[in-house]
Amino acid sequence: MTLKSRQQGVENVNKAIAESERQMCELEMQKKNSVDEVDRLRKETLELENHIAMLDRKTSLYESLLLEVQFQKPSGDVCEETERNIMDITFQRQMEDEKSHCYFRLVHNLLCQYIGSETTWIKKYPTSRYIPTLLHDVGLVVSRCRLLGEEINLMKKWGCSEAGHPGHQLCGHTERPEDIVSSVTPAKNHLIKIVKRSMNVCCETSSSQ
Repeated sequence: MTLKSRQQGVENVNKAIAESERQMCELEMQKKNSVDEVDRLRKETLELENHIAMLDRKTSLYESLLLEVQFQKPSGDVCEETERNIMDITFQRQMEDEKSHCYFRLVHNLLCQYIGSETTWIKKYPTSRYIPTLLHDVGLVVSRCRLLGEEINLMKKWGCSEAGHPGHQLCGHTERPEDIVSSVTPAKNHLIKIVKRSMNVCCETSSSQ
């Protein structure tokens, strides 16, 4: 074997070694990326599990009202279903009436009236797909009950300067109560606006007599 051919053989070996080292570096990078990806997926899985657990239990009004959703267990060998059937929807008051403000009790009473009037929770929200709608509807009712409770509480505090006089003696029969109510656009402080409108009508009627 000539010197030239030996040199060529050494060069080929060196190239092969360099290629092997390059491939090993790539494999190490792929391994590291795979480990990072596995860690990321584990964290995402944990976050999703926590999110699902939070969907099962939801609190409102400073954690004084608990909404709990019970799902049916997956049937057969299927561990996870894309859409799970809801078995029960319950509400629990977690408030001590004796230690709570009267306004807070009033809001809870309004909510209890609404919850008691709804007897078809499962029919309206039969599966996990309806959970966002359930949370939205309950949140909307909670918000409205808080506003209504605030208005009623303020009206109780204000009282009425003309409480000793029947309304029909002050206002006569120029406007029926339903006409006054219909003249006020539903919005924030709806009840208070109705009362103010009624008092204005009474004042206008009294001054014209």
